[in-house]
Amino acid sequence: MPVIIGTGSFLLFMSLTMNVVSLLVPYWYVVKSTGSLDKNYGLWGSCTCGWYYTSLGSAIDDNKIEDWFKSAQVLYALAVFLIVVSSTMVFIAACLRDNIYSKVAKAAGSLMIIAGVLGSIAIIVFGTKGSSDFGLSVSGNYRFDWGLWIGVAGIFFNIICAIFFLVQGFRR
Repeated sequence: MPVIIGTGSFLLFMSLTMNVVSLLVPYWYVVKSTGSLDKNYGLWGSCTCGWYYTSLGSAIDDNKIEDWFKSAQVLYALAVFLIVVSSTMVFIAACLRDNIYSKVAKAAGSLMIIAGVLGSIAIIVFGTKGSSDFGLSVSGNYRFDWGLWIGVAGIFFNIICAIFFLVQGFRR
């Protein structure tokens, strides 16, 4: 197995894992409070320190979810969906002939580029609007949490992985 395929497959696995975890965890931002439990929020839910998990409507105000928050949810979910589809394509194509693998590698790389763009837009929207609307920062009582940073790393790995598969697809 050429080094580029092995490295691309490893990055693909890392990207897939990081992005799925980031999508599902309620740790995109945290609201620290004195004397009571901290409240953690993700794209799809929230929880207090005791793993009491609540549903989607918990984004700062239980009755209203901002439009930018909904767009970040949709864009990031689409990105993760495209990463899952391209991962499935690559792992199935690994068992096929070289001429078919080349075409699948190009298609999967293209899907990963689209996923990288969608995921990057979602994270940028979440970061900028979360900072301006919720007062989120990297430190303080209202801050971004580890789930967001895992998503940033996952999207970065996805874009690097896409380049690996596009190069591999065009080299054969």
